[in-house]
Amino acid sequence: AFGQALATGLLRELANALEGARGGRRVFRYAEGVLAVINEPRSHQASMLTDLGARTWLVGGHAIRAPFSIGWALAEADLEAATICDRAYAAMSLGAVDGASEPVAFDAAIVRDARGRIELIADLRDALASGAVDIVFQPIVDMGTGRCTGAEALARWTRNGKPVSPADFIPLAEQTG
Repeated sequence: AFGQALATGLLRELANALEGARGGRRVFRYAEGVLAVINEPRSHQASMLTDLGARTWLVGGHAIRAPFSIGWALAEADLEAATICDRAYAAMSLGAVDGASEPVAFDAAIVRDARGRIELIADLRDALASGAVDIVFQPIVDMGTGRCTGAEALARWTRNGKPVSPADFIPLAEQTG
């Protein structure tokens, strides 16, 4: 709503605050709208980051409250820095989707769940294109009279020979169009 210059200014202010709170240790821009810090695990730094997310920032004459998501991943000896950053980014993205106000730790389930979701979306698109999603009608019955007063249309989908719960595929269809 305020433009790229204001967004960049906000990132600069946040980076400066992070560097100051971390004793001058560098903060890196990892992706658009994403900052990265390299840290030893310290619980007080997680709370400090959360506190910064609750702060109101003055940028370009505008008072802006910009809560953010925090993801983190452990630096395992056999992992490249890019993989560690990707893992932290995946955890941060999950936190953003879930509206988490606390830091989210990377877990292999994040990647597994994301891949499963991507595969489910692809299969759902194929099923819709090929007519494999069935519509069934469930009667609406007036319990007092026993008469059918209408019908409810329900979507049913079988994937790999097993029924898929509408609770799993209807929200995906709504989210992905």
